Amino acid sequence: MTNYEFKRWLTFPIMPTHLVTVRNDIKRLLKSFNKSGIKPSVWDVGGRKSPYTSCVNANITLLDIPQESQTQEDLNLGFTSDMLSFIKHKRSNIKDIIIQDMTRSTLDTESFDAVVSVEVIEHVEEDDLFVKNISKVIKKGGWVYLTTPNGDYIKNEPPDNNPDHKRHYTRLELQNLLEKYF
Repeated sequence: MTNYEFKRWLTFPIMPTHLVTVRNDIKRLLKSFNKSGIKPSVWDVGGRKSPYTSCVNANITLLDIPQESQTQEDLNLGFTSDMLSFIKHKRSNIKDIIIQDMTRSTLDTESFDAVVSVEVIEHVEEDDLFVKNISKVIKKGGWVYLTTPNGDYIKNEPPDNNPDHKRHYTRLELQNLLEKYF
């Protein structure tokens, strides 16, 4: 565990409920893979600064897009060279970092035990292709952990809208999208 990870670990008990819930869910799901003694392979989509997979017992591959627009810079979205350097030196469970658009994924079929995508899909224009590509990379018996703002309650409208969000899904909309591939 690096110093950064230790400090992060110390702060988990006082983190917001959402973060703690997601981390605990991911850790619980990962326990089912750890029976063989081999660390599971987890693909953290959009996880450039993910506190959700930090310090978990898994081989993490981070995937995110490059930071190319002013909106991305303003909202601290996408990979930058500074971020890449930081991640490589601060996170001990990072196996690989891929800078790529998930909708144009070149990853091998059935190459990961699990996929984590926390608060990402609402940023993706081609959401159907995004989910389809996620479904391709999961090994048989694997799982996906995906979260997004709840469009039944949270609207992406002024004055508090996020200019990078393409949509907010209602429960039924997200269920229909996911059922196409899972």
